[in-house]
Formats: sequence, C-alpha cells, structure tokens
Amino acid sequence: MLPLNPALLSGEDYLFARIAAAAAAEQLRCPHRPVLSLGIGDVTRPIAPVASEAMRTAAAELASEGGQRGYGPAAGYPFLQRAIAARYDGLPCPVTPAEITVTPGSKEAIGALFSLWDCQVPVWVCDPAYPAYRAAAEAAGHPVFSLPCREKDGFLPRPEAVTQPGLIVLCTPNNPTGAAMDLPEMTCWVRFAGESGSLLLVDTAYAAFLTGEALPRSIFAVPGADRCAVEIGSFSKSDGFTGVRCGWVVLPEKTGCGAAWRCRLGSHSNGVSYPVQRAAEAALSPTGLRQRQQALAVYRQNAENMLHAFRQMGLTCAARRPGCEAPYLWVRCPDEQGSWYWFHRLLRECGVVCAPGAGFGTMGEHWLRFTAFGDPRTTAEALRRMTRLFPAKA
Repeated sequence: MLPLNPALLSGEDYLFARIAAAAAAEQLRCPHRPVLSLGIGDVTRPIAPVASEAMRTAAAELASEGGQRGYGPAAGYPFLQRAIAARYDGLPCPVTPAEITVTPGSKEAIGALFSLWDCQVPVWVCDPAYPAYRAAAEAAGHPVFSLPCREKDGFLPRPEAVTQPGLIVLCTPNNPTGAAMDLPEMTCWVRFAGESGSLLLVDTAYAAFLTGEALPRSIFAVPGADRCAVEIGSFSKSDGFTGVRCGWVVLPEKTGCGAAWRCRLGSHSNGVSYPVQRAAEAALSPTGLRQRQQALAVYRQNAENMLHAFRQMGLTCAARRPGCEAPYLWVRCPDEQGSWYWFHRLLRECGVVCAPGAGFGTMGEHWLRFTAFGDPRTTAEALRRMTRLFPAKA
C-alpha cells in the first residue's frame, strides 16, 4: 500500500463527526427520548423565497431548448461576482468583481487557499477556533501555531503572539466564542501584517450577525488591507445555504497572489453550479436581504432566550460586545471537570447536544459552545431539559 498523507492519519476524527456519532449512539441507547442538538451550527430556517424561486427558474432554464450552459467560469459567473462586489461599495479598499471567486462554501475555500503558499510557510490559528482551519493547514503540509485567545483579552488574539511571518487566520465574529473585532483592533492586525510581511486570511462567515457600526463586517474597512489580506465569505449561515453550498473569496491583486490562485482554479475547479449562483445573486438583492432578516431574527431571539436561560441556571456566558449578535453562546463549564465530561453528561442525562470547547483548541477547555441555529421549539425544550442538571435560580 502506498503511504498516505500523515496529516490525515495522525489526528482524531473531525470534531463534529465525533459529536454526531455520540449523539447517534445516545439515540440508540434511549430511543424514546429524541436527542436535541444545540451543538452543530446548522441552520433550520428556510432559504429566502426569492432565492428559492431564482434556483427553480435557473434549473428550468437549463432544461429548456438552448438553455444548456455547460461548464461555467471557474471563478464564478460575472452576475454574481458583481453582486458580491457591491457588498464592499464605500469601503476604503475597493473590491472589483475580477478579484472575487465564487466557491462551494467557505470551508472548501479555506482548504484551497492553503495550497497557494510553500508548505514551509507557517500558519497561525486562533485558539479556540473552528477546527477545520488547523486541519486544512496541516493537510496542506504547513507548520501550524496557536494564537491564544484568552478570556482576559475578550477571547481575541493579539499580534504580539505571532513570532514569525506567516499566514494568520482570523474569524470575526469568532466561532466558537462569538468575540468580534472593532475597527482599531482590525487596524492593528493590518498594520502588523504589513510590517511583518504576513498575510491575513479573514473568515467573515458570521458577518451578518454584526449590527453595530463599531464592528466592521469586512477587513477591507481598514485602509491598506488590500495589500495584506484575503477575505472569505459565505451564504451558509446568513442565507440558509448550508446544504446549497455557496461562498466567495476576495483575493486582491495587490497581495500578489492572484496569478497563483487563477492557476489553481484552472486545474482544480469547474465552478459552482449555475442555479446555485442565481440563488445567491437573488439572496443579495434588496428583496433577498429583507427576507434574510426573517431567519436572522429567529436565531437572534434564540440566542437571547438561551442567554437568559443560562443565566437563570447559574451558568456563566462569555460577554459579547454591543452590536455582536453571534449565533453561538460560549458557556463556562460549571466546575473543574473537562468540557468533554460535560458534553457527555448533558447528552446522557438530558439528551441535549452541545460542542465541547476542547474540540476547538486547548484554550477552549472548560467551556462549552451552544448554537442558536435550532428550531425555537426544539431550543426551548432543550433548555427545559437542562434545568434537570441546573435548576433555575429564584
């Protein structure tokens, strides 16, 4: 047998695969009590009607005489590139449609980006953070280092922790902590990247949950970011596209990476399907943006209800900045037992799934992540069940 990539064999199974397996085992153990998930960040609200209609229309077009389009542009159809570029209008760093690549979601984009640089280039990943960052960087052969995100710093990373130039992965609001950067903090990172010769890879998958003017939705709100930053966006959480799959990468020409990216696209991608891109275009229309708010309002209300319930149970939730309505609640374990202990205890005694903080990095130990993406009735029932372990305070 030929040797396999050691980076794919040395680690544990993907965090959410482990969570799903544990939930399935618990459902078999106790078949008459449905397992309720507050652990996996999957959406439950429908996609916007205008996006659904656009997808149907595009599919019908492909089925019409003369409507077959064949392979689409690897970087995306110009109509969607233009619609995405319009999101950045008015920012200090203009984004052109040619600098945008439409991708089948942000996870795929992140994995592709790591292949652009020599494998000796170090990658700096926040701890705690979405585990796919580290896994994708290691699979591409990069040495990976942690950027500690401590409670005393609001769970935000600090540039001085980076000891050598490299790729620096940032996410704001952060998954799992919900921590969001303000403009001065973003500016500090852009300045550091420019001075050190580093490049920022900024994941904005949850930008739609930022409502305050003090919390930028894009790194390109910072002058000069187009020289040292690449941004990844997604329709998954803002528009319910987790099963539809569509996202984008903004790779400014000033970063000097454009030629390598286009070369990779040519040999690795045939683009995102035409109906999906039409649906994404519709999601960014004025009607789509209005309809998006209906789903976001449900998730925000879920988060507010969860925060209130957790406080009533005596649990400590990480503070969030005004204007940050991130769909995750970062909850401290009630004692010194580890996060996996509390994950299994909640699952077994309450039939409720959360995500253990240790799965997001060593700094996540003694914390639990709960998602507000669930159905409101399911969320309410899960919270009610949790009062068996944590009786509500008077």
